[in-house]
Amino acid sequence: MTPHLSGRAKAAVVLLACALAVAVAVGRSPWTDAAWTDREHAVATFHAVSFQTQSQAAGSTEWAHHPTGSPAQLFLDQEELAPGGTRLEPAAGPSIYSWFNVRTSPDTDTAAHLSLTDVSAVGDLAAAVDYRVVARTASTAPCSAADFTADASYLAGSATGYAHLTGWVSPEPSVPLGAHGTDPAGLCVEMQLAANAPNSYQGTHADVVWSFTVTQAEQ
Repeated sequence: MTPHLSGRAKAAVVLLACALAVAVAVGRSPWTDAAWTDREHAVATFHAVSFQTQSQAAGSTEWAHHPTGSPAQLFLDQEELAPGGTRLEPAAGPSIYSWFNVRTSPDTDTAAHLSLTDVSAVGDLAAAVDYRVVARTASTAPCSAADFTADASYLAGSATGYAHLTGWVSPEPSVPLGAHGTDPAGLCVEMQLAANAPNSYQGTHADVVWSFTVTQAEQ
């Protein structure tokens, strides 16, 4: 049975038959199995999203990236810590406060969340200092005791207690940040000399670095 062929296919068969006829006439049989081929290609270009953070603080008010080795300065006035109470009834010393704001950079494409992940303290006084951190609406207004209310969001310490500079740090809770620098987070840091700090801490000092980690939010 002869299959039905299109006009172009028929022309191809005729040419092949002629070639075979010529080959037979000269005693040769160059049978070849040929097929037309062509290719299609696809290309794609991928770009990773931009992700960076910026912060500002009392001692460095311009928004900028502050990586390891170049932290923002919190306590601009470098106030001195001292104990409170009396010899018979010792108490924690007066608190000092400072503010710190964090945001994603304007060219960051995704939202994020911020956590306090590490506190490193160097110096003899570190063993006698307590602190706590709360989140608030981003602001350059000074922090005060009014920011540390019972319903505040505490990243360290609580409404009734303080964390120790050399103690364990919990990454929870976290604070949300918007993409492209929107919805920055404000933080207030409070520090005070512990009530049981002995006289041996007079004249000592400590250098403290709070490390906050900003993680891209799930898409």
